[in-house]
Amino acid sequence: MLAGFFPLLTEKGFPVRTIAVSLELLVRQYIAGDEGKNGPILFVHGGPHALYMALWTDGQIVFMRRIAYPEPIFTASLTGSGEIALTIDRKTAEQYMHAVCERIRTSLYYVGADGDSPLSPQQVILSGCIAASGSWKTFFGRELTLPVMTREPMDVLSAVRLAESVQGRWNNRLYGPALLLAVSGLQKKKKERGLNFLKGEFAPGPISLFSRRSLTAIAAGIGLVLLVGSALLWIGAHNLDVRAADLHKQMVGLYKQTFPGATRVTRPYLQMKSGLQEVQGAEVALPLFSGEKRALVLLADISSRIPKDVNIHVSRLVIDRESVQMKGVTDAFNNVDVIKNKLAASPRYAEVKIVSAAADKKKGKIRFEIHLLLSEAS
Repeated sequence: MLAGFFPLLTEKGFPVRTIAVSLELLVRQYIAGDEGKNGPILFVHGGPHALYMALWTDGQIVFMRRIAYPEPIFTASLTGSGEIALTIDRKTAEQYMHAVCERIRTSLYYVGADGDSPLSPQQVILSGCIAASGSWKTFFGRELTLPVMTREPMDVLSAVRLAESVQGRWNNRLYGPALLLAVSGLQKKKKERGLNFLKGEFAPGPISLFSRRSLTAIAAGIGLVLLVGSALLWIGAHNLDVRAADLHKQMVGLYKQTFPGATRVTRPYLQMKSGLQEVQGAEVALPLFSGEKRALVLLADISSRIPKDVNIHVSRLVIDRESVQMKGVTDAFNNVDVIKNKLAASPRYAEVKIVSAAADKKKGKIRFEIHLLLSEAS
């Protein structure tokens, strides 16, 4: 039966980890909260076909036994007084119960003999069919010579409230133990560990992280993380694009304010940087100092020293307080040397140096740059 039952539960995502004895769960539910639950207590549960006994001490069960009746004693119906009806006459039922009590006493004797010290119950708790009337309570008290108390399932489940539609048909003595077992299975056990009869081929192995249920949960979690991450990345990228567009618009406006004549603005930062460099260069390119027109004098000197037969085109000429920078193109490398030597002969320049001279293959010209260091006399 178990071989066919377990795979069905596992397939539905409910792997079986524990097979508990119903008597043990009932005992824990009935005795939980009692002040003397650590002392030896004899728990006796009467069923229709058998009686179940359990010995409780030090917070755990140390002995359990099922004692069958010679024939069924109790039915599933109630008498007019609320007791569970008997299948046989009362006298015969008491004879059967007397034989059962003899077996209980024998079991207690052998349990005490096997231990280091005798285990003598201090009281008896009755439940089930034998707890339905005071007559059975008196009978077991006399047979076992111990104080007896009865417990009803709904006494334990004080927090449980039955629906009005159920209360009229509810039989506490018949259905109560089943409800008590169901509640026990739902309760979360922290440190308390009961017996587990899940053995052999059905013994629980290590919890697998790769079951269908766990894989589905992991996949759903990863998908959710990716979805949220993608959404956050998209929102971040969108915000950056909006901010970049706004900054670009502001820079274009600033560039047009600075250079009103600009008609095409594609890269405002670079265009602004280039424009400012040109403006700054133009400010210092031809400084006209008071007194002697220094820039004009230097221009005249440079122009007069370059031979007329040397074809030269100056594209950039920058004059500052200490030097002159001249860039341009000519027909031959020899022309660059001629210009350099002619200018070096002037007393206005402390040093004349060719910074670069390279051929422009497309135009067939020689691009050059000459740097002139002004002397103090200049």
